[in-house]
Amino acid sequence: MAYGGITPVGLPSSWPVLVDAAVAAADLVVIGSGTRGSKLAVPGAVLAALASAEVLEGLGQPLPEEPAAPAPVPAAPVRRAPDDSDVGWGERPAELSESDRRYLEDRPPHWGSD
Repeated sequence: MAYGGITPVGLPSSWPVLVDAAVAAADLVVIGSGTRGSKLAVPGAVLAALASAEVLEGLGQPLPEEPAAPAPVPAAPVRRAPDDSDVGWGERPAELSESDRRYLEDRPPHWGSD
């Protein structure tokens, strides 16, 4: 299935096709079709029945078992600085100071309203 690969179906009989016994026994195998954009789904027995096919035991090797993932580490509690809070970012105080009141009353009309 690599770039430049050739599908085993339709090869000249002089080209050997090595098939693992587990592949030959599989119900369905996906192989390259001869073009990069498509694949063929065939029974494993079809590959074993090709004219130049040779079925070999142990040709393919199983992947080694992956080690178990380590247990997740509990997250550390979030510690915030005493002055780090969500309060005070854009809220208006209940009691406006004189300068704040004047600012809100005297702003130009193009600033919009609240």
